[in-house]
Amino acid sequence: MPIDFSNFPISPSVFLGVGVYAVIHVFGAGSFVNDREMAKMKWPAICEANLQADISARREPPPVTVVPELDCQSTFGLLFGRDGQDLCRNYGNFEIPIPGANALREQERRAREADDRRIERAASQAGSRCECATAVYQAEQIIPLAIYSGSARAIVPPQVRNIQSELTRALRSPQCASE
Repeated sequence: MPIDFSNFPISPSVFLGVGVYAVIHVFGAGSFVNDREMAKMKWPAICEANLQADISARREPPPVTVVPELDCQSTFGLLFGRDGQDLCRNYGNFEIPIPGANALREQERRAREADDRRIERAASQAGSRCECATAVYQAEQIIPLAIYSGSARAIVPPQVRNIQSELTRALRSPQCASE
């Protein structure tokens, strides 16, 4: 049985107008307001700086050198006293080769370079991760954003009020995690 709108106190065109207004704010104005809020709080720049700082803080500590560097002064000077120091002064402070030391130092250098490349790659992806967080937030909070924009910013849902924590949560979500 069809609904008879003639007995309603509100005209059907009002319902249609409210529906069109809601659709416009869900699909258009909500994203516009979201972009404006991101620009106002400088989210992309802050996010990228924080991510790069976090990535740099996760740098692996340099490995402890197992093989000491031995030179004339550190061996003969300590072992033989003044005579050892005179020997080193006369012949120069030459390095005493240790078998396998160069290979270990080369391995440490490669490990440092690999860590630097990993950090550089992660830092270069910081901007796209921040954009991803913005997109995830906007997709998940489309209705609260539409309410916020549709009410001319008079009604502020908690998801919009706590935008910073929501964006941080979106940044850590599986969709935006890159490491």
